[in-house]
Amino acid sequence: MMNGISFEINAVSENNNRVKLLKSLIEFSETLNPLFYTVNTEIGLMPQTATFDTCMALKQYTGKKIIPHIAINNKDECELDCILSRYINAGINSFFLIRGDKHIPGTEKSFNYAIDLIRYCRENFREAEIRAAIYPDFHKETVSPAEERYWIKEKAGFGIREFICQFCLNSDAISHLKQTGGHDIRIVPSLFPLVNFSFIEKFTKANGISYPLWIRKTISDPSLVSVTDEGIALTRFFIRSALSESGRLHLFTLNNAELLKSIFSETV
Repeated sequence: MMNGISFEINAVSENNNRVKLLKSLIEFSETLNPLFYTVNTEIGLMPQTATFDTCMALKQYTGKKIIPHIAINNKDECELDCILSRYINAGINSFFLIRGDKHIPGTEKSFNYAIDLIRYCRENFREAEIRAAIYPDFHKETVSPAEERYWIKEKAGFGIREFICQFCLNSDAISHLKQTGGHDIRIVPSLFPLVNFSFIEKFTKANGISYPLWIRKTISDPSLVSVTDEGIALTRFFIRSALSESGRLHLFTLNNAELLKSIFSETV
């Protein structure tokens, strides 16, 4: 059951005890035999270089595929070319290509949307394996669902290996997008561990993501002894559901090995 899972790791700077943290995280996650690890980029104040350094550190602890996130985030062609080339020269040729939340679109810029970067990567790095983001609840900037489906198909035309969802708790939305977007499009659900509900409330609201009412009611039940324990139980439920329905799940580790141990202390 677990061989359909992949993990997302937050980029870590050296002054945050990168080696100790990553070693602890990988030692446990490797027992679950993941397909691969992705490393996110430019979250908060973390620079892009921290993503590269984290990927290089991970290579010491795992033989699994490592996939860095590459974000446009106001970079020009030269900068993005250097980033992609640096990874390929280091033996990494799988990428998760995104626009990035920090990008400010401009008519004078060569890259404004993820498809611009996907097209560039495919044309200039033909050996690259590409993954892209997808929003089953539709992106907060989506003009219309029809237009969103159009761009999904355009991206798929460049040979996207998988579309990995932004955090989504609505399996029906994923199923609907598969049907309307084309059955040949591989969509992978993703999940945050459901333990910090104040963060999840803020995140879903900021990103225009649907947050099911039944979960709100479940975690606000006055008879609950522990919201954390209930959140871990809900996380296990969603992991089971995703792996049962599609055989795949991308799970955010939050760089918390102890939390992963709690979630997987029981067979999910």
